[in-house]
Amino acid sequence: HTSPEEYKRLWETILAGREWRGELQNKKKNGDLYWESASISPITNEIGEITHFLAVKENITERKRALEALSASEAEMRALFAAMSDVVIVYDRNGKYVRVAPTRSDLLIRPPEELIGKTLADVFPREEAEKLLGNIQTVLETHEILQVEYSLAIGHETIWFSGTISPMQEDTVVWVARNITERKRIEMETLRQKQFFE
Repeated sequence: HTSPEEYKRLWETILAGREWRGELQNKKKNGDLYWESASISPITNEIGEITHFLAVKENITERKRALEALSASEAEMRALFAAMSDVVIVYDRNGKYVRVAPTRSDLLIRPPEELIGKTLADVFPREEAEKLLGNIQTVLETHEILQVEYSLAIGHETIWFSGTISPMQEDTVVWVARNITERKRIEMETLRQKQFFE
């Protein structure tokens, strides 16, 4: 809804002989509200008096609705990512980091801004990078979801992950990794106890 202050600024601007540009919410004869982008200029006579105004308007109601829907969708996605405890990364066919979701940056080998545009080979030792890249290429070739378990040295500790790699587009995959370090620790402890008692 356009405020009285905005209408006051509009009239002050055009009565001072200047062009006003902005967005207004107006009401149709049937009572429906709509948004328009407007440019209003004063027209003067030969002695400089304002005789009338020229308004160029465009109905932008649908554009505003689309922007509001996009904004709501973005807020929903931010809330969804904030609630996630998984690492979510989009890689291309060559193992390049395309996107890193704002979820668990503490479980990344480097901060997200240092990963975008880099390849797995830029970030990991060769053998590890080749294994991770092989998983990506398998998913792209088969068009099937692949489940993998792997460990990475992050900081001063080894973190175990359960990864789900899914094809997204022709040349990209989404890799969702869940920290399973505690589960692995329990499994190894159970195995040690079992071996001890055998």
